[in-house]
Amino acid sequence: MKPPASRRSRAGKRALLLAALRSVFALLGPVAPGLAARLALRLFLTPPQGPRVAPDERECMRRATRIDMPLADVAAWSWGQGPAVLLVHGWGGRGSQMCAFVTPLVDAGFKVVTFDGPAHGESSGVRTDMIAFVAAINDVITRVGGVEAVIGHSFGAACTLLALRGQQRLPKKLVLIGCPPSGIWVTEQFGAALGVSPVILARMRALLEERYPGVLDWAELSMVKMVAQSPLPVLLVHDKDDRTIPYAEAAARFMREAQGIEHLATEGLGHRGALRAAAAIDTTLRFLAHPHAGPRAARNEVIAIPRCNTELECLLRAI
Repeated sequence: MKPPASRRSRAGKRALLLAALRSVFALLGPVAPGLAARLALRLFLTPPQGPRVAPDERECMRRATRIDMPLADVAAWSWGQGPAVLLVHGWGGRGSQMCAFVTPLVDAGFKVVTFDGPAHGESSGVRTDMIAFVAAINDVITRVGGVEAVIGHSFGAACTLLALRGQQRLPKKLVLIGCPPSGIWVTEQFGAALGVSPVILARMRALLEERYPGVLDWAELSMVKMVAQSPLPVLLVHDKDDRTIPYAEAAARFMREAQGIEHLATEGLGHRGALRAAAAIDTTLRFLAHPHAGPRAARNEVIAIPRCNTELECLLRAI
């Protein structure tokens, strides 16, 4: 089954843009490293335009109640009543992408809360960074009076871990979907895609640290360490066919280094498929319902969901 022509066209344009940027950095890096680092940072902090809002997402958002945020630059919504569960989308995403979780969570007795991160969706801004995203997470949590659990995807999962580090009032549980292993790893993937050299990447990271003295330290941005040191029960969901954040470079590290986490390993869903997959949603609901008492268990639990054999089967599994 071929992808739609519009999707092939967008993919072709992205490929041409990447090729052009790789040429720019190949020429600029050796002769003007400072300029190359500033350009790299500007690109790094600019979210891509996400896919169009699907009809079921529009219907889901139509049923939401808008949350009146103290700062108007972050758009946030809620559904239902009860203990709050916060849904945090990833880079280039939006809150509505996690709508498949809404009805099951509301039916289970939770209030569901989500938002569009800075420079994403209906929130204002063109560029953003992890620190601004963390501030938005904490603002939303404060506005709703605390949350029972957080479900974060990709960049949103990483920002959730950073937002909760050092907080006195923690949620009871965390669900991390397609979480990257560290902030430096993310910059390295960015550099590999655009042909940015390690030297320029290091200068790019230093520029962002200079914006947040005493707040941002790339050496401390290890999501694996944060999970390993967290007292909270954690469910890690990761697909073995994830090309954006490969399983072997992320989930496998979490499994080796963070004791006591539960892990749902899927296949055939890719990076965003788990946001709509029944297996991931059902496992999340069971995880939230389980009365984890005391410290985390001494070993990891793996729940493997087999690879789907056809594109139709993958599609049906994601519905």
